[in-house]
Amino acid sequence: MDRGGITLEDDVLIGPKVNLITISHPLDPSTRRATYCAPIVIKKGAWLRAAVSVMPGVTIGQNAVVAANAVATRDVPDNAVVAGVPARVVKHLHVDRSEAALLPFRRHDQWQSSRCPGATGAAEMPYRRLRSLLDRPRRSWTGIALLGLALSSIAGGAANELAALGSAPRSEAPMASQETTHMWMSVGTQRFAVTVEDNPTARALVRLLPVTLEMAELNGNEKHGRLPRSLPVDAMRPGTIRTGDVLLYGNDTLVVFYQTFRSSYSYTRIGRIAESAGLAQALGPGDPRVTFTGL
Repeated sequence: MDRGGITLEDDVLIGPKVNLITISHPLDPSTRRATYCAPIVIKKGAWLRAAVSVMPGVTIGQNAVVAANAVATRDVPDNAVVAGVPARVVKHLHVDRSEAALLPFRRHDQWQSSRCPGATGAAEMPYRRLRSLLDRPRRSWTGIALLGLALSSIAGGAANELAALGSAPRSEAPMASQETTHMWMSVGTQRFAVTVEDNPTARALVRLLPVTLEMAELNGNEKHGRLPRSLPVDAMRPGTIRTGDVLLYGNDTLVVFYQTFRSSYSYTRIGRIAESAGLAQALGPGDPRVTFTGL
């Protein structure tokens, strides 16, 4: 599941039935129905063997090896071999830095020669196909699952998103437009200036001001509230949500984000809180009352 974002660097090897899980639930029973997301990063040359599970927020270090059936619940150092549940370091690799990038393919060649003497042709195709993919100009693959990872949950999320928006969203693209005005967002005694986009959606929101919303907590990274009426929609996938983004989901749900993460959902841009220091603390863990006013 890549809701929190998955980054696969060059020359990564992923075995069958590997689980990269970027979403989980709090341990506290009173909030356990909520979810939170954290990104997974698999660094260059790492090897995840069969049935490995990587938990939210974990980074697998360069050239590291995660043994079969291990569960990585914390970061794995560079050039380390980890095994077990939870995964623990059992060995450190001594890698010649000049040869480090070739390590995964040497493992493949050694296995091929020892297990399948004389095997060529079709047996080499996976390596050649992977190498051709990695040689393309885009050198870092983010938010995708490679080599047969099941992403049915993403497809389901996209279907729900289309139903909510009522139309097909555009492909991921930079959500940039000319910023021309401001509004205030007040939470308790704290106030944040929101730089508002110059687009029909933002202008329609400004005409609604002042407005006070009961904003519900979701996923440990956002607060969202229902507006009194629908706004014009021009949704697209931002790719990366950033702390301080103020976006519209569907046509009447205002969302304030207090964490940075990858997302496959579509939004219409309203504006951004440039000075977002203290935003997460001001919004708190619950469902705050937030007031938006004009300057």
